[in-house]
Amino acid sequence: MKIINPIVIRNIKGNILKYKLKHYFFKKKITDFYFSNIKKNTFKNWKIKKKDTVVIVTEGNVIFELEGKIKRTKKNINSRKKQIIIIPKNTKFRFGSKKNNATLLSFLNYKYDNK
Repeated sequence: MKIINPIVIRNIKGNILKYKLKHYFFKKKITDFYFSNIKKNTFKNWKIKKKDTVVIVTEGNVIFELEGKIKRTKKNINSRKKQIIIIPKNTKFRFGSKKNNATLLSFLNYKYDNK
């Protein structure tokens, strides 16, 4: 998992958050994006995506758990930090919230199949 912090460009009318990526994920055709609401004290089921998944926490605090070949990683992401999370393809992951309701936005560069 990669976490990308914003570069803050200060402006008197409102700051701009710039995200600099090392590869061209956003230049590929993004066909689907989703807002996921997460209720307090719940976790969404484990998922494995065929392609990289880009996630932005838009509200609250979200706990991400990723399961790799060797170990399991847990990371708390808060919407106030305005970070972008990139989850590599074929990584088993889930997410949830313990303290309060939360919302995240995810981008996929392929059509999601709910099967």
